[in-house]
Amino acid sequence: RDLIPIKTMYMNALKMVVAPVVFFSIVSCIVQFSDLSELGRIGYKIMGIYLFTTFAAVGVGLLVFFVIKPGDASLIAGGVADATSITSQTINVSIKDTIVGIIPDDYLDPFVQSNMLQLIFLALLTGIGAGLIGKYSAILKEIFQALNQLFLKITSLIIKFMPIAVFCSVMSMMITLGIKTIFSLLGMIS
Repeated sequence: RDLIPIKTMYMNALKMVVAPVVFFSIVSCIVQFSDLSELGRIGYKIMGIYLFTTFAAVGVGLLVFFVIKPGDASLIAGGVADATSITSQTINVSIKDTIVGIIPDDYLDPFVQSNMLQLIFLALLTGIGAGLIGKYSAILKEIFQALNQLFLKITSLIIKFMPIAVFCSVMSMMITLGIKTIFSLLGMIS
């Protein structure tokens, strides 16, 4: 149990750098473009590739589902009560709310909340704006590239401590569950 804080500190350190890494990576890429039409052409290609891979993944998933037909009828009886409790909860998510939610009402809130859609929107807006302000564009380009390199270096330093975090996580699991439980789980795997 004394090892859990080490795992928590490591996870907090990773969460700490996610938003700046995403933001400064996108901004430093977009600020490279001096011509917005070139950025638009690349954006269309990226969206096309993204849509193609999405449809291909859905197609493969449906094909595998209809060929293998996963699911066992004997498992349905035990899972009916659980499924009923899950489906009785209502989740109101609409496309309109998602689109409206992309634009934040505060510049710093997406960083604090790690809201990736809002963060990407801010990065796109900042990168385009930084490329269009004239003589200061070159200065901002250097600053954003330096900040991108800084947060990538911080991330690589945090990653170096991953073996310690994994060790602490496994040891705390072994202490909590006990050796017999771990061996029985390993027996089920092999």
